[in-house]
Amino acid sequence: MKRVVLIISDGLWAGDLNEPECAALAPVLESGTIFANHSGVTPSVTRVSAASIMTGCRPAKHGLFGNRVALPHSGGGFDVHDVGLPCFFADVRRITGRVLHVPVIAELLQPDHAFLACSNVSPGAAYMLDPEHVGYVFHREGSFGPGGVPLRGARALRVTKGKEGDRAMTKRFIAEMQRVDPALAVLWLSEPDASLHQEAPGSVFAREGMRCACECIELIWEHVEKLRGAGDDVLFLVGSDHGMDPVNRVVGVEDELICTGFKKDRGDPSLVVAANGGSVLVALCDPTPNRVDAIVRYAKSMPWAGAVYATHGPADGSLSNIGLREDTCLSVFINAAETGERSEISGRSLRWLLEQYGETGRITEKGAHGFSDGLSMHPYLIVNGSGFPQHYVHDEATSLTDMAPTILMHLGIKTPGWMDSESLHKQIIQGV
Repeated sequence: MKRVVLIISDGLWAGDLNEPECAALAPVLESGTIFANHSGVTPSVTRVSAASIMTGCRPAKHGLFGNRVALPHSGGGFDVHDVGLPCFFADVRRITGRVLHVPVIAELLQPDHAFLACSNVSPGAAYMLDPEHVGYVFHREGSFGPGGVPLRGARALRVTKGKEGDRAMTKRFIAEMQRVDPALAVLWLSEPDASLHQEAPGSVFAREGMRCACECIELIWEHVEKLRGAGDDVLFLVGSDHGMDPVNRVVGVEDELICTGFKKDRGDPSLVVAANGGSVLVALCDPTPNRVDAIVRYAKSMPWAGAVYATHGPADGSLSNIGLREDTCLSVFINAAETGERSEISGRSLRWLLEQYGETGRITEKGAHGFSDGLSMHPYLIVNGSGFPQHYVHDEATSLTDMAPTILMHLGIKTPGWMDSESLHKQIIQGV
């Protein structure tokens, strides 16, 4: 039987693969194709990345623009919604009529091809893997079978976020693979992202998160080899959704816009800021060229703002330049700047963290993502299986969106015309 097993170690930067904590990845690195110029999507956050991986599309096409997004307010204007909450799916369906604008892979599988996912990140990121409940999705805050049937009791996933939870979920994933017999199985680990959000990249605590993730991957690799020994043709993909940049300063962007007169107060729905850590999305009720121009000019004068993209004004580019849409309420995208300092722990450039509310100032160094550049935009990808040479490094540019057509091709399913990328099989044939 043809199968695909996909593992995502959330937040593991490609540049860390040679660190000693990643030693457990050695068998996979040595026997697969390494995609050395792999990139994420903007903003580089988990929920958007999950949608892009599972649809084969950039945000402009699948319609999810951040971990937090602006949606129409019932009385006019906008509210900011957290995509990570389980209630987001009911809210977005009620407001817009749908979650994503295109189908995910699970919806394209043959009727006799089961889908399985185990995820230990936010509920929203987990359920984004299969928002229409085609297959099985296991998460600590609620697990569901086909048709959205709740899985309770012994079938529930009772783990905690972080290292121990990832280890327990990995063992459960193997058990569910044997039970469900899926054509596509996805394991989404919370590490090292969970550790990196607590302490700085390069710290002992963060490095232990990397070690945990790689040891979980090693367990799945061993199971994949057993499946192959039994005659299955398994395509094995292991990678991350984004990297991490260290941050040591924070600013509440919406509060800044209130102080400068762009917004009346926090209750004013005519302008809202959806913060995504390394960037913010600014939604406007009245996005006139003059108003957008003024916000762009203001942002570019601030030390916390890096590149600014917008529908109008003296921006560094248009929203479409970074894979976002021009015809929505989203008017301005602000990327966080570097602070001009370097981490004493990792030696990496420190950056600002952009929040919706709060005072401006220093914070204890930790990891963050959501940027449109930097380490956050460099996840890793290794592919092992038919059509992918061993001990091979592919230097051409690839993206998270390339995974979906690659998975479909291995399973013998034609790539839909709406996908933004092509199968990695084809890229390898052209590059070898």
